[in-house]
Amino acid sequence: MANTNLPIDSLEFDDIKDNLKTYLKSQDQFKDYNFEGSGLNILLDILAYNTHYQAFYNNMLISEMFLDSAKRQDSVNSIAKLLNYIPKSKSAATAEIDLVYNGSLTPGENGFLPEGTKLTATIGDATFSFYTTQSYEFRPCEFDDIGNATKWIVPDILITEGEVIDQEFIYDGSLDCGQGFVIPDSNIDTSTIKVRVVHENVEDYTTSSEWAKAESLTEVSSSCKVYWLQAGINDYYEIEFGDNIIGQEPENDQKININYIRTSGAAANGIGQYDSTGNRTFALTSIGGSAVTTGYEAIVKRPAGGGSDKETICTTKRQAPKAFQTQNRAVTKDDYTTVILKDYPSIKSILVWGGEDNDPPIYGKVYVSLKPISGVTLTTTAKTNLDKQQEVKNLLKTKTVLSIVPEFVDPDFTYLLLRVLYTFDQSKSVTPKESSKTKVRQTIQNYTDNVLEQFGNAFRYSHLLKNIDETDTGI
Repeated sequence: MANTNLPIDSLEFDDIKDNLKTYLKSQDQFKDYNFEGSGLNILLDILAYNTHYQAFYNNMLISEMFLDSAKRQDSVNSIAKLLNYIPKSKSAATAEIDLVYNGSLTPGENGFLPEGTKLTATIGDATFSFYTTQSYEFRPCEFDDIGNATKWIVPDILITEGEVIDQEFIYDGSLDCGQGFVIPDSNIDTSTIKVRVVHENVEDYTTSSEWAKAESLTEVSSSCKVYWLQAGINDYYEIEFGDNIIGQEPENDQKININYIRTSGAAANGIGQYDSTGNRTFALTSIGGSAVTTGYEAIVKRPAGGGSDKETICTTKRQAPKAFQTQNRAVTKDDYTTVILKDYPSIKSILVWGGEDNDPPIYGKVYVSLKPISGVTLTTTAKTNLDKQQEVKNLLKTKTVLSIVPEFVDPDFTYLLLRVLYTFDQSKSVTPKESSKTKVRQTIQNYTDNVLEQFGNAFRYSHLLKNIDETDTGI
């Protein structure tokens, strides 16, 4: 039976120890005992420490079991997994270039620019690598007097920032619960993952089959060659295969090759925006693994953009319940936002409204306006004539209610030209007066990025002034 004379109103070490003393003094055996000057004081320290330790441990353990209170990335990912939500990885930036070769010899590999061709760009102290994700063919564009080609071009090349990584595993079919493969890389772009199952006794990947990423249980049969992607431990991602009931299982001892791009994310956005004749941003460094010397010129048509950083814990806490609520369907306005952000992390802000709220009303349609992280609208690439908005529209068609047609509207932008005057007292700040200008500009830029470039927010003069005042104590 619990003793009601022992207070349990505090979990601090000193309070626990004092409560133990109070309890012991209430007993006849220790009524006049000097706890401070005896060996029993050490025992009380041990009891108080053990109680405090257990209370802290239990509190942390229980906190990590709930999405609202969890602090560790692994705990949040584990709970999100139960909600069928995969936290977004980093997203690689892409750029579009024309590659020109000046010379009479056939460029590239027999006139082709192979997949995996590497280009580099150096910005300040950082060097970024970009790769082609498909092969292209050189076309002659200038000729000499006798008809021999002297200049070649590959137009509209898409290059992706990052480093191509290969991981190889061996499948162990003897495990009762199947085998998961952790990709030990926190900078992975999961949209670039390619999983190949290599046939037995084959040294290369020429006789391998590429398995697709599974999106829905209802679309997977026992013979489907698919894999499942989920968040694993240590902020890594993990790949699992089927069990010959839901998805096909690889055979025992088969090689599993996982190919992906390790990326710098948002840090590569904007590379190429200052490209000009005589000051080219990108340099071709290798074709098919062979080093390139001279003769090639990369002309930027669209600077690098679309890169994004890995989803934060706060974002996962916000998005996971919404994704579970939508069940991968788009019915309400919030559903559209959740579904689009799940597959397109390069989008910064979304505004959705029904046709009944349009002016004039147009029933049977839902309108979507998108603001990407880089640029003002989703871009169209001339190479494939691929409209990114059409990509999103095709995605929504598989998730929306029948007879509802998604329609995209480019946002209108109002540009503000701010003339900021401020007084600076050098005696109240450790920042040099000249450096304060840079800090104020960055404050204004942060206000623009976090507030003004989000749908539904307004420019508030007082808020901006408050942010500038708090930039430095000398202002």
